[in-house]
Amino acid sequence: MSSVAAPSPPVRRSPGRPRSEAAERAILDATLALLAEYGVEGLSMEAVAARAGVGKATIYRRWSRKEALIVHALARLTEIAPPPATGNLRDDLVAHIDLLRRRTTDPVAGRILPRVLSVASDHREISELYKQYVVTPRVERIAEVLRRAQATGELPDDLDVALTVDMLTGPVLARKWLPLEASRPLSRAQLERIVDTVLAGIPVVHG
Repeated sequence: MSSVAAPSPPVRRSPGRPRSEAAERAILDATLALLAEYGVEGLSMEAVAARAGVGKATIYRRWSRKEALIVHALARLTEIAPPPATGNLRDDLVAHIDLLRRRTTDPVAGRILPRVLSVASDHREISELYKQYVVTPRVERIAEVLRRAQATGELPDDLDVALTVDMLTGPVLARKWLPLEASRPLSRAQLERIVDTVLAGIPVVHG
């Protein structure tokens, strides 16, 4: 497998060519269906075109490689509108962690993501694009909640934001990806306890 110098955007469209929402939706739906059935290795642009009922040229106008198409489909699959900021640190963190839980427990995502991520190490481009376009934006939203609290003085300036995000999200991800005996999704009450436990370990700047 050749190395990838830098990730490329998951969508490539020819200038001046009108975008067909219906065609794009059909292509992405077909990609997700084929990933669920055959995984990354069994997916091809030809198979996607046949399943979506479009020509290969329609796909290549948008995505030059199947890796970019796969990541864009995964981003669509896991996308949920982020919760609005309330200004309450605890409530905002619980809302974002709950959003992460909902993404990881989606039944369609539950069939597809493990198959894709299990081969990500052999497909560096998929791994890098997935991190850039799926993982990083979602983690950044949680980090932004913490940084806002730092800016208002609610959290200390020297807080390790990245580590705090790991502590908040780790229990949710562990339930999904690790073969734990008690692998049921976390409840809302458990999510609240996670947030409360993490915040209890951080010095409060103002009372």
